[in-house]
Amino acid sequence: MSIQSYLRILGARRKLILSVTIVAFIGSVVLALIWPNAYESSVRVHVQAVPPTATPESGESYYSEEYYRQVLAQYNIEDFSEIVQGQAFAASVSDIVAERYGLQFTPKQIEDSLRSTHSHRILELTFVSDEPLVAQALADAAQTLLETRAGDYSLTVREGLVSLTILDPATDPEATSLVRLGLDIFARTLVAFLLITGLAFVLEVLSGICRSREDVEEALRIPVLMTIPPIPQQDLATAQGPLEDSTES
Repeated sequence: MSIQSYLRILGARRKLILSVTIVAFIGSVVLALIWPNAYESSVRVHVQAVPPTATPESGESYYSEEYYRQVLAQYNIEDFSEIVQGQAFAASVSDIVAERYGLQFTPKQIEDSLRSTHSHRILELTFVSDEPLVAQALADAAQTLLETRAGDYSLTVREGLVSLTILDPATDPEATSLVRLGLDIFARTLVAFLLITGLAFVLEVLSGICRSREDVEEALRIPVLMTIPPIPQQDLATAQGPLEDSTES
């Protein structure tokens, strides 16, 4: 199917596509306005290799040892990105929050509130909640775990090959920015547009309607020799006028 065919289908179904897209946009805006504001609190951690004690004079390759330790640190940042999203880590965070703040959360609730990202050897944990104090409590508990019990989750940390350093402690909760809300609205609207566009193509294919000369040629696989142009409404009304008068007489 050519690009022209796709454009013709979009034109034929434009009312459906536009109406659904507009409804999705309005719904996304309304949802953003009535939905409880989300607060975020983040912790940034540096995963780094422990400097080796070997020296060039000892007969061992210092630079080779250092290289592999750096590679090991990179592997560990990948591992911790998965570890912090697991149930065991969430259960430990739940225990600390219950003991320190008297708040009760299931591991599943904590897993759902956590967003983990990493860049190079920097790991960032962001907790999202509609209560600012809850976001702060969860981030603080996660920071405590990484500072005191990181070895429980990583053998390399337990053996002293890799260390975790808190770069930025748990931040004060911040409300979701307008930019983030705008991106959410745009994403929902875009998804609705893509879905309804795909549905429009499916409906057009199933309908079997030929809307143009190209559609006829594609369906019959023979060239169209002649087409009858559409008659303007004004000329059609003029032509029907004498016919109706003669019928009445």
